[in-house]
Amino acid sequence: MCRAGGLDPAAIDAALLTLADTYEALPSRHLTIGEHGGVRYIDDALASNPFAAAAALEAVGGVPVTWLIGGQSREVSLDPMAAALAATSAPVLLVGLPDTGPDWCEALASGAPADNVGFATAGGVAEAVRIGAERTPAGGVVLFAPGAPTPPALGTYLDRASDFGEAFRALRRAEA
Repeated sequence: MCRAGGLDPAAIDAALLTLADTYEALPSRHLTIGEHGGVRYIDDALASNPFAAAAALEAVGGVPVTWLIGGQSREVSLDPMAAALAATSAPVLLVGLPDTGPDWCEALASGAPADNVGFATAGGVAEAVRIGAERTPAGGVVLFAPGAPTPPALGTYLDRASDFGEAFRALRRAEA
């Protein structure tokens, strides 16, 4: 296409490499914030719809995952998240966050293979991170990809992302 348009593909490749070197990702877009106890913690608070949350789960690969889900209801289909769960053979622990999380956990777990999907509920992000720290095996991931927007009473996605980061740092401080 570059040649057909009269553009030099080598020049475009060089420009893309330069851009890649200076690219700044969006905050809270599938960002590994650290590791604790052999478990990676990934902030994808921007995954505020089922398609983005499903993509976040698929992106972590075939490792055990504690997936923090839920938020403000938009009355959307959970089919993308259900399909991502069905496609993984690794164990997944769903942790439901207010408001929709507990109901979503039940719905998703009931349609998933019983041998690799379980669920728990949490009153907030900090509690969900503690559950993840306790129940995610080394080599696994605690994934904050809620699939729903932040309930207005809890602020914005940046507020919940901050809560996720602070809960992760609290784990590290507690071990120090």
